[in-house]
Amino acid sequence: SDLVVAGSFSRPGVMCPECGYLDRSGSNCQVCSAPMHEVVDVVGALIDATVESGGAVHQVVVGSALDRDGVGALTRFDIG
Repeated sequence: SDLVVAGSFSRPGVMCPECGYLDRSGSNCQVCSAPMHEVVDVVGALIDATVESGGAVHQVVVGSALDRDGVGALTRFDIG
């Protein structure tokens, strides 16, 4: 999947050092239950994970629906 980010959008968050799961908050990983570590920029970590998994990152610099949430994704299949 491709990641779409509004400009230089960033937020603090947490990351699992065991499996790489990312979230905005939480003390234990929802995937493997390991203790989560705080990260200064979870969006930056998400960008790195997207690129490492073969995805592409697109930064939107014009006004868009992403202005409210800052991050979106282009998915291969409908997730509706």
